[in-house]
Amino acid sequence: MKTPSSPDLSTPEWDKVFKPLLFDMGRQKCVLLLGPELAHSGGRLLREQLRDQLDQQHKEDIAHFHERDNLFLFHNKAAKSEVQRAVSLFYEEVKPDPEVYQKIASLPFALTISTTPDHFLYQAYPRDARAQFAFFNHIGQNDENELDGWERDRPLLYNLCGSFREDASLVLDYDDLFRLLKTAMGTPGLPKKVRRALGEARSFFFLGFDFDKWYTQLLLRLLCEDNTPMQVALSTQYGNKDNQIFLLKQFNIKFIGEGEAFFDELCRRWQEQLNEGAADAEKPDKHLVMRLLKEGKTGRALEVLMKLLTEPEDKDMAVMVSNWYHKWENDTKAGTEDSRNLDTLYNRVVKNINDLATNLPD
Repeated sequence: MKTPSSPDLSTPEWDKVFKPLLFDMGRQKCVLLLGPELAHSGGRLLREQLRDQLDQQHKEDIAHFHERDNLFLFHNKAAKSEVQRAVSLFYEEVKPDPEVYQKIASLPFALTISTTPDHFLYQAYPRDARAQFAFFNHIGQNDENELDGWERDRPLLYNLCGSFREDASLVLDYDDLFRLLKTAMGTPGLPKKVRRALGEARSFFFLGFDFDKWYTQLLLRLLCEDNTPMQVALSTQYGNKDNQIFLLKQFNIKFIGEGEAFFDELCRRWQEQLNEGAADAEKPDKHLVMRLLKEGKTGRALEVLMKLLTEPEDKDMAVMVSNWYHKWENDTKAGTEDSRNLDTLYNRVVKNINDLATNLPD
């Protein structure tokens, strides 16, 4: 018999929750939002582990820690610089429990916004997913051109609170927070493509949030400017009961519960939907290659193409294109190549796959 904490998610009542969510995900109108309560390692929250490490190794640099807002007060700029580097090093070295990120990467969220500076989700995506990573820098320039190559058929992973690879972008104290609020909610604010994706969204999926914290309040303000989507919260905390009632009514949030069971069921239903689609898929031919290219599944398009080619010259060309594609994959993951060179290389891959497929017989 099911307990209250383990509901039967296969009932018709739950279909009313899952179907709209899956529908929005399938048409890339569901935005995923990740909070600092998500990442764990060895059963402990990473933010707690980071706090303990800083307390042990940088106590002399920290004048005060505000528990409620998870923000520091530093003795001086030099002390803050030391802690910034320590935080960046922590995220460089730590290995989170990977399961939740692997599950997220299996779902079709066109846009994921994170309030933490890590790259854990980006690292969980398969190489042929062509996930794109970008972050908001409250203290520097936010180049609109950085997202010129992003299209909605690719997952965009956007860190609202900086990246551990850029120390000064981290949000560690109230000065950082005030600059973030001023720049993100002012002019020009978030990149146009991010704002457009938020404005077109019909569902927001929250994971790992405490709704009583400043980062959640900031997100809710950003999300509720131009639309009235169905908002879904999962694996969240509300603080006291009054906060819960206020936030649910103020921001029109539909809270559906906590825990892994719901997310596991969402993954299962999406995979089931994919399997049903695959059963009806068209046979491997030039049209399938073209469709996969259009969907941004370049690696898969290349695999199908290489099985269809018969002429030795075409096969040799496809091998060369495959080498270009794997170079693009590796350089993209490494993050060491200029994005313009990467885009040029990727466009060359797509063009050659398209040309080879076009010349195949119908």
